[in-house]
Amino acid sequence: MAARWYALCSKHHKEWVVTRQLKAKGYEVFCPRLNFPENYRKRPRSKPYFPGYLFVKVDFDTASLSAFKWMPHTEGLVCIDGIPAYVPDNLIEAIQLHLERISRVSKKLSLESHLPQLAVDGSLIGENDIFDPDLSDSDRVRALLRALNKMKMSPELSGF
Repeated sequence: MAARWYALCSKHHKEWVVTRQLKAKGYEVFCPRLNFPENYRKRPRSKPYFPGYLFVKVDFDTASLSAFKWMPHTEGLVCIDGIPAYVPDNLIEAIQLHLERISRVSKKLSLESHLPQLAVDGSLIGENDIFDPDLSDSDRVRALLRALNKMKMSPELSGF
């Protein structure tokens, strides 16, 4: 089996700690962050785009599911019906593109349009809630989990 992206749940405010742990173990990790202009102390500020969640590329031929469940500062991989929820490459790429677009937009300007509906391995994600700039952090996380659940139900994506 080839390496695929999966969502990993971290404990509260531990996304960067978990990211460092995973990178130290040789995993490819994507922890989406929103970056803000420098604050009064001249330090850039950032926050997780999906608080409590990050993405890790895993090949389950060489890694075990329990390694992520028992890793310090994590709650384990996001699973649907006991099976890790696969995140398609093009969804990861769309999130990266979206965050790049946001970083280019001045804080005084609002995003004028949302990303178009994305095709994922022949099926549609559905609503683009995860790209809605007006959503709260918790609503954005719920939208991500709904999208992963919807993709899991798709016959083309259900193989693990």
